[in-house]
Amino acid sequence: MNFVSIDFETANRRRASVCQVGLAKVRDGRIEATDSWYVVPPTGLDSFDPFNIGIHGITGATVTAARGLSWGDSLDRCADFIGDLPLVAHNSAFDRSVYEEATRHIGAAVTTRRWECTVDLSRRHLTLPNYKLPTVAAHLGLAAFDHHDATADARVCAQIALGIGTQSALRSFEELWPLRPASPGGYGRRRFYERGYSQRKAELPQPNPAADRSHPLFGQHVVITGDLEGRTRWEVFEALAHRGATVQQNVTRRTTALILADRQFIPGDYDPMAGTGKEKRAAELREKGYAVALVSGSDARRLLFT
Repeated sequence: MNFVSIDFETANRRRASVCQVGLAKVRDGRIEATDSWYVVPPTGLDSFDPFNIGIHGITGATVTAARGLSWGDSLDRCADFIGDLPLVAHNSAFDRSVYEEATRHIGAAVTTRRWECTVDLSRRHLTLPNYKLPTVAAHLGLAAFDHHDATADARVCAQIALGIGTQSALRSFEELWPLRPASPGGYGRRRFYERGYSQRKAELPQPNPAADRSHPLFGQHVVITGDLEGRTRWEVFEALAHRGATVQQNVTRRTTALILADRQFIPGDYDPMAGTGKEKRAAELREKGYAVALVSGSDARRLLFT
């Protein structure tokens, strides 16, 4: 059981505005080391929003007093700590997007890593009223912790993975998060339990009421067809809900947007009737006067993960 759990805090609603990093390294089923530091958010993203401050208590003065590192220096420190181990986060869609978008913002190359999620793990093995970090931690009998401190959150994330592993007699990382070989058509790369493909409506992530109302996806009813490269279906669902959208699994009269994940761009001669069943249904509704916007894979990535 070897991995690194990671947690980020951000200065404002922009994912790239990282202001704190927390890491916990697990070797042979135990937490071997932790590390954390404050980060000076990348240039242009360094304003601290009162909403974010209210969550984690970090201000610009906090970062300055702690002599926070730049994100470039933070990348090097992360790489030294992580090595070649896989990364785990509680709601990995958020933490992964922080890591990648901050990296792109400074013009650095994004290192390809395996990311897994303890929210998904908890949903598979536990039945709880919600799967927030404190709720899962309390259920597993973990000690009280300072939630929204990146160090504490990373440690508890690691403890959750280890606790579920012990409870479910899963003794390795691959048993916690088994990979399914890709099919000849390229699908199934990480659909180890088909999350996002077989969930009931009541189990889908709910819209974030505190999301930015000016975001194009806020208040939309969104369906996805195909796979967004580098993201699981569930990660896309969580990102949509974080932006205030209502996730739907099928196109209905309530649908206002359909993400064509496999199409990076929608060509001028695009024929929806030659596409998936969801594309055909959207086309039928559009012909009847329903406003169903078609969103390309590249636009979806920009809207959800930047």
